[in-house]
Amino acid sequence: MRKKCRLMPALLGALTLLSVLGCTEADDKPVNVSYSEDIHPILLSRCVMCHSSENNNGGVNLESYSGIFSSISMDSGDGIVLPGDPHNSLLYDVISTDDLSRRMPLGGSELKQDDQDLIYVWIQEGAVEN
Repeated sequence: MRKKCRLMPALLGALTLLSVLGCTEADDKPVNVSYSEDIHPILLSRCVMCHSSENNNGGVNLESYSGIFSSISMDSGDGIVLPGDPHNSLLYDVISTDDLSRRMPLGGSELKQDDQDLIYVWIQEGAVEN
C-alpha cells in the first residue's frame, strides 16, 4: 500500500508534464478569425497607404475583400491569398519573411506577431469574407 502512495505523486507529475508538452504553438493561435473585425482593420492601418485602388504598388489592392482577391502575384501569377494555404499565399509570405528586402510593410516596422497570426489563421480557415 505504501508503494502505491509514492507512485501517485510521480504519476501526477508525469501527467502534468505530458499535458504541458502536449501544448503546441498552434494552440496559441486565434480561431474563427473575422475578415471585417480582425483582418480588414490591420490592412487599413498598415497596408493600404501603398496597396489600394488608387495606389496599387505591385498590382496589389488590400483596400477591400474584392481587391485582395483580384490581386495577382507578379512572380507566380496566382492570387495573393490562396484560401486554406497560408504558406503559399503571398500576403502571408511578405508579412512573415525574414528577408528585409521583401518584408512588408516595406521600410516600416513589421506587423506585430498577433497580427501575423490573425492573417495566417484567416487564410488557413479559408479566407472567408465574414
